[in-house]
Amino acid sequence: MALFKKSQPVLFQSSYDSRRRGFRLPRWLILLLLGIIMGASGLLFLQKNYGAQRLTVAESQALTNELQVTKQSQQQLQGNLEQTSQALDDSQRSVQQLEQSLAQERQALEPLREDIRLFLEAMPADPRSSPVGVRAGRFLRQDQGLYYHVLLTNDSNLDTPFSGKLTLSVAGVYPSGRSETLMLEPVDVSFGQYEHVHGLSPLPEGFRPGRVTIQVSDTEGKAQGMRIINVRG
Repeated sequence: MALFKKSQPVLFQSSYDSRRRGFRLPRWLILLLLGIIMGASGLLFLQKNYGAQRLTVAESQALTNELQVTKQSQQQLQGNLEQTSQALDDSQRSVQQLEQSLAQERQALEPLREDIRLFLEAMPADPRSSPVGVRAGRFLRQDQGLYYHVLLTNDSNLDTPFSGKLTLSVAGVYPSGRSETLMLEPVDVSFGQYEHVHGLSPLPEGFRPGRVTIQVSDTEGKAQGMRIINVRG
């Protein structure tokens, strides 16, 4: 009978074990994790090989000190620039004041120039009518030598300054009666309308000057004026 048939072994499987053996990570999650790992690795590789180098503590401190020095230098340069600008402004004000003073002095000299013009017109003319007039001359014998003072005027062209030399020839005698003419050292002259030439020239011991011949020549040595004046004293 069927009731007394030998029973077949029955296999029993727990639902818990079935779920435990059959659990697997989704494919998309595995791919996502792999992408994250590969991205992080690539980022570290790029930073290490191509990114900015990380500074050590000492290098960072050195860079900070250098920045401070640069700021101090910049501040110093700015201060120097301000001082230079101030000095320039002061110089410009000084120049303006000098220009004003010069204009005032020129204005004050105008009456003097008119007086000089009248004085030159009143002075006796050089009888030789030379290009350079020897208007006056004064010669005094002193213990140190011969003092001379000569007034020259530019009678040919008042608009063109004259340049040349003044030569004095002194004629005199010694106590023994011997006469001699001494040539003094030429004096360079350069003037516009007029020039006062004066000085003191030594003379030989015992020499007594009598008269002086005044000769004026241009830079080429050509005579431009001459006059003879007696010595006083």
